[in-house]
Amino acid sequence: MAEVVEYSTALMTEPDLRAIATEMGEPASQVAAPPGRAPLAAEDARMKMGEAIYLDRCMACHTRSGEGVPNMFPRLAGSQVVQQEGSETVLRVVLQGVRAAYTPHAPTSPAMPAFGWRLNDDQAAAVTTYIRNAWGNAAPAVASADAARMRGLLRDRP
Repeated sequence: MAEVVEYSTALMTEPDLRAIATEMGEPASQVAAPPGRAPLAAEDARMKMGEAIYLDRCMACHTRSGEGVPNMFPRLAGSQVVQQEGSETVLRVVLQGVRAAYTPHAPTSPAMPAFGWRLNDDQAAAVTTYIRNAWGNAAPAVASADAARMRGLLRDRP
């Protein structure tokens, strides 16, 4: 995605960007959990383990409340990406890391480091489950097998 921004959308004119923004509408700053979906209880063992990992490895950038830092580190609380049905995107980011794109308006490209080398599958699943169910988020729990499957997909990429 960074390449799309750097070599394509970053080259759009201001009128082009305004037209796209008008067409798409204003994004919600915070999205409530989908109706009928309840977050996992804070007492759940996966949530406790995930919270401990989050506090140790993620809180410095994404903050204790999951609010992130505007224009630097994304908000996790109320995030549509975090709460989507499948956990693949969040698992990939946790395991592989991600880099924001450089643009003339945002020349600093913050990055999230990969934690795949540091977290085993149980830990990756727990922290992803925590992120998907804390701060009002509600999404299905992530299994260790999901983390193992994603790790395998990332390892097998050319």
